[in-house]
Amino acid sequence: MDKPFCMRHYALMQGACAMRISTDALFLGAWARTAHTASQVLDVGTGTGILSLMLAQTYPSAMVTAIDIDDEAVRTAQDNFSRSPYGDRLTALSCDITAPELALPPRTYDLIISNPPYYDGLQPATAPLRQARHTEEGFAPHLLFRYLEAFVAPEPTLCLVTPVEALPLLRREAVLHRYNLTRLCGLHHHVGQPAIRLLTQWHRSATPPPPCRSESLAIRTAQQHYTAEAQDLLHPYLLDEYLT
Repeated sequence: MDKPFCMRHYALMQGACAMRISTDALFLGAWARTAHTASQVLDVGTGTGILSLMLAQTYPSAMVTAIDIDDEAVRTAQDNFSRSPYGDRLTALSCDITAPELALPPRTYDLIISNPPYYDGLQPATAPLRQARHTEEGFAPHLLFRYLEAFVAPEPTLCLVTPVEALPLLRREAVLHRYNLTRLCGLHHHVGQPAIRLLTQWHRSATPPPPCRSESLAIRTAQQHYTAEAQDLLHPYLLDEYLT
């Protein structure tokens, strides 16, 4: 039987959702709490709804829309939302961000967050996971800037977790849509090892941006415990029993 993944203020069932709760998502959701103040949040590729729930906790007055191409994920996310303290501010929709007829309100979202689909060189084993991670079908993280253009507020912020090698394409596409890289964090398994993921924050503004803030975060110590920095970041969300 599916066991709930218990956070401090809510629990999530994962059911048959192709995209399970991941370390990538947890660190992105926690790291994004230092983004610009948000009133309308869009979570692209929501999976279980973990990022939407974390941002609903972070921004108590924000309305959060979660979208996913996988109907099972949308059902799972909506069930998780309804059991949470933030159910009246959370909506899950089944839709494809790449579809020309995407029915989202225009010029709305001031914070967009995504743990976008990508491959690490291995083909996912199941059809739902292949659908969820449909890079080979024309979706790639850097294309979010293009697909979201009609739906973002005038000065939006976009927070992503991606493979390190995605950064050059992200930068190139960001320039085309007038976004600036304002924060960059390398996520490392251990101190001294190469980054395994990048957390990036992109912002579009009429005023000149501040210099990009570069950071690094090691997840584990040599003894396989969470580092103090990782614990501090995750503490508002994860139960203490998960922070060892």
